[in-house]
Amino acid sequence: MSVILECISVIVKNSKIISDYPGGMDGFMNSIPGGHHCTDGEIMRIGFMHHDDTEKYVQFLESLGLIFVKDDKAIDICVIDFYYGPWSDCDWLDAGEFFPEDYPNKRILYARLVGSKLKKVEELNNIAVPEVWTIDSEFTDNDYEPTSLEDIDYIGKEGTLDVYFDKKKGKKIYLGRPLIDE
Repeated sequence: MSVILECISVIVKNSKIISDYPGGMDGFMNSIPGGHHCTDGEIMRIGFMHHDDTEKYVQFLESLGLIFVKDDKAIDICVIDFYYGPWSDCDWLDAGEFFPEDYPNKRILYARLVGSKLKKVEELNNIAVPEVWTIDSEFTDNDYEPTSLEDIDYIGKEGTLDVYFDKKKGKKIYLGRPLIDE
Protein backbone atom coordinates (compact mmCIF):
# COMPACT_ATOMS: atom_id res chain seq x y z
CA MET A 1 0.00 0.00 0.00
CA SER A 2 0.90 3.65 0.10
CA VAL A 3 -0.45 7.00 1.29
CA ILE A 4 -2.02 9.75 -0.79
CA LEU A 5 -0.10 12.95 -1.51
CA GLU A 6 -2.25 16.09 -1.61
CA CYS A 7 -1.54 19.73 -0.80
CA ILE A 8 1.47 19.47 1.50
CA SER A 9 2.17 16.09 3.05
CA VAL A 10 4.29 15.50 6.13
CA ILE A 11 5.37 11.84 6.09
CA VAL A 12 6.84 10.02 9.10
CA LYS A 13 7.88 6.37 9.39
CA ASN A 14 5.54 4.49 11.72
CA SER A 15 8.51 2.59 13.19
CA LYS A 16 10.08 5.93 14.19
CA ILE A 17 6.81 7.09 15.78
CA ILE A 18 6.52 3.87 17.78
CA SER A 19 10.15 3.88 18.94
CA ASP A 20 10.90 7.58 19.47
CA TYR A 21 7.72 9.64 19.76
CA PRO A 22 6.58 10.40 23.35
CA GLY A 23 3.65 8.05 23.98
CA GLY A 24 4.35 6.06 20.80
CA MET A 25 1.60 5.83 18.20
CA ASP A 26 -1.15 6.81 20.69
CA GLY A 27 0.77 9.96 21.66
CA PHE A 28 1.35 10.80 18.02
CA MET A 29 -2.30 10.30 17.04
CA ASN A 30 -3.44 12.50 19.94
CA SER A 31 -1.15 15.32 18.79
CA ILE A 32 -2.16 15.46 15.11
CA PRO A 33 -3.71 18.85 14.25
CA GLY A 34 -6.84 18.51 12.11
CA GLY A 35 -8.28 15.42 10.50
CA HIS A 36 -6.29 14.99 7.30
CA HIS A 37 -4.06 12.05 8.11
CA CYS A 38 -3.76 8.45 7.03
CA THR A 39 -1.40 5.50 7.28
CA ASP A 40 -0.69 2.39 5.29
CA GLY A 41 0.80 0.75 8.39
CA GLU A 42 4.39 1.65 7.46
CA ILE A 43 4.23 5.43 7.01
CA MET A 44 1.94 8.15 8.37
CA ARG A 45 0.83 11.11 6.25
CA ILE A 46 -0.43 14.35 7.81
CA GLY A 47 -1.82 16.88 5.31
CA PHE A 48 -1.60 20.66 5.38
CA MET A 49 -2.82 23.43 3.09
CA HIS A 50 -0.38 26.18 4.09
CA HIS A 51 3.43 26.23 4.19
CA ASP A 52 3.49 28.13 7.51
CA ASP A 53 1.37 25.44 9.20
CA THR A 54 3.59 22.73 7.74
CA GLU A 55 6.76 24.42 9.01
CA LYS A 56 5.26 24.86 12.51
CA TYR A 57 4.25 21.19 12.62
CA VAL A 58 7.70 20.02 11.49
CA GLN A 59 9.28 22.24 14.17
CA PHE A 60 6.90 20.69 16.72
CA LEU A 61 7.98 17.19 15.67
CA GLU A 62 11.64 18.22 15.85
CA SER A 63 11.10 19.60 19.37
CA LEU A 64 10.07 16.06 20.37
CA GLY A 65 13.25 14.50 19.01
CA LEU A 66 12.43 13.58 15.41
CA ILE A 67 14.96 14.74 12.80
CA PHE A 68 13.75 16.52 9.68
CA VAL A 69 16.86 17.02 7.54
CA LYS A 70 20.54 16.20 8.03
CA ASP A 71 23.14 16.73 5.30
CA ASP A 72 20.35 17.75 2.88
CA LYS A 73 18.50 14.42 3.33
CA ALA A 74 15.19 13.68 5.03
CA ILE A 75 15.84 11.52 8.10
CA ASP A 76 12.63 10.88 10.11
CA ILE A 77 10.31 13.39 8.40
CA CYS A 78 9.77 13.98 4.69
CA VAL A 79 7.69 16.89 3.40
CA ILE A 80 6.25 16.65 -0.10
CA ASP A 81 4.43 19.53 -1.77
CA PHE A 82 1.82 18.14 -4.18
CA TYR A 83 2.72 20.62 -6.88
CA TYR A 84 6.41 21.42 -6.30
CA GLY A 85 7.73 18.11 -4.96
CA PRO A 86 9.77 17.17 -1.89
CA TRP A 87 11.39 19.82 0.30
CA SER A 88 14.55 17.68 0.57
CA ASP A 89 16.03 14.46 -0.78
CA CYS A 90 14.36 11.42 0.75
CA ASP A 91 15.86 8.03 -0.01
CA TRP A 92 13.33 6.09 2.09
CA LEU A 93 10.23 7.06 0.08
CA ASP A 94 9.10 6.28 -3.46
CA ALA A 95 6.48 8.53 -5.01
CA GLY A 96 4.23 7.61 -7.89
CA GLU A 97 1.00 8.39 -9.65
CA PHE A 98 -2.10 6.33 -10.29
CA PHE A 99 -4.88 6.92 -12.82
CA PRO A 100 -8.11 5.21 -11.65
CA GLU A 101 -9.81 3.32 -14.48
CA ASP A 102 -13.26 4.64 -13.48
CA TYR A 103 -12.05 8.26 -13.36
CA PRO A 104 -10.06 8.99 -16.56
CA ASN A 105 -9.50 12.68 -15.70
CA LYS A 106 -8.10 11.99 -12.24
CA ARG A 107 -4.49 11.53 -11.19
CA ILE A 108 -3.70 10.34 -7.67
CA LEU A 109 -0.20 10.96 -6.33
CA TYR A 110 1.05 8.63 -3.62
CA ALA A 111 4.14 7.72 -1.59
CA ARG A 112 5.28 4.38 -0.26
CA LEU A 113 8.17 3.18 1.85
CA VAL A 114 11.15 2.02 -0.21
CA GLY A 115 11.32 -1.78 -0.04
CA SER A 116 7.74 -2.03 1.24
CA LYS A 117 6.31 -5.53 1.52
CA LEU A 118 2.79 -4.09 1.22
CA LYS A 119 0.72 -4.47 -1.92
CA LYS A 120 1.71 -2.22 -4.83
CA VAL A 121 -0.73 0.36 -6.15
CA GLU A 122 -2.84 -1.41 -8.72
CA GLU A 123 -6.23 0.03 -7.74
CA LEU A 124 -7.54 2.98 -5.77
CA ASN A 125 -8.06 1.05 -2.54
CA ASN A 126 -4.31 0.32 -2.46
CA ILE A 127 -3.81 3.97 -1.42
CA ALA A 128 -4.54 5.01 2.17
CA VAL A 129 -6.54 8.26 2.29
CA PRO A 130 -7.90 10.45 5.12
CA GLU A 131 -11.44 9.67 6.29
CA VAL A 132 -12.66 12.99 4.85
CA TRP A 133 -11.12 12.40 1.38
CA THR A 134 -13.13 11.88 -1.81
CA ILE A 135 -12.06 11.31 -5.41
CA ASP A 136 -13.84 14.56 -6.32
CA SER A 137 -10.99 16.64 -4.88
CA GLU A 138 -9.75 19.21 -7.37
CA PHE A 139 -6.19 18.13 -6.47
CA THR A 140 -6.80 14.91 -8.41
CA ASP A 141 -7.79 16.72 -11.61
CA ASN A 142 -5.20 16.17 -14.36
CA ASP A 143 -5.07 19.90 -15.13
CA TYR A 144 -4.75 21.04 -11.50
CA GLU A 145 -2.69 24.17 -11.05
CA PRO A 146 -2.39 25.93 -7.70
CA THR A 147 -4.06 29.29 -7.34
CA SER A 148 -1.62 32.20 -7.26
CA LEU A 149 -1.90 34.99 -4.69
CA GLU A 150 -2.64 37.52 -7.44
CA ASP A 151 -5.78 35.57 -8.39
CA ILE A 152 -7.44 35.58 -4.97
CA ASP A 153 -9.10 38.06 -2.64
CA TYR A 154 -9.50 37.36 1.08
CA ILE A 155 -13.18 37.37 2.08
CA GLY A 156 -13.05 36.37 5.75
CA LYS A 157 -13.57 33.34 7.95
CA GLU A 158 -16.22 30.63 7.98
CA GLY A 159 -15.74 28.71 11.20
CA THR A 160 -12.09 27.64 11.26
CA LEU A 161 -11.59 28.13 7.51
CA ASP A 162 -10.05 31.13 5.77
CA VAL A 163 -12.23 32.00 2.76
CA TYR A 164 -10.98 33.54 -0.48
CA PHE A 165 -12.55 34.36 -3.82
CA ASP A 166 -10.62 32.93 -6.75
CA LYS A 167 -11.05 35.46 -9.57
CA LYS A 168 -9.69 33.05 -12.19
CA LYS A 169 -12.02 30.18 -11.28
CA GLY A 170 -14.92 32.45 -10.29
CA LYS A 171 -15.62 30.68 -6.99
CA LYS A 172 -14.86 30.63 -3.28
CA ILE A 173 -11.93 28.58 -2.09
CA TYR A 174 -11.29 27.48 1.47
CA LEU A 175 -8.05 27.13 3.37
CA GLY A 176 -8.00 25.00 6.50
CA ARG A 177 -5.66 26.29 9.21
CA PRO A 178 -5.14 23.86 12.11
CA LEU A 179 -4.17 24.98 15.60
CA ILE A 180 -0.55 23.96 16.13
CA ASP A 181 1.20 24.33 19.47
CA GLU A 182 4.34 26.41 19.21
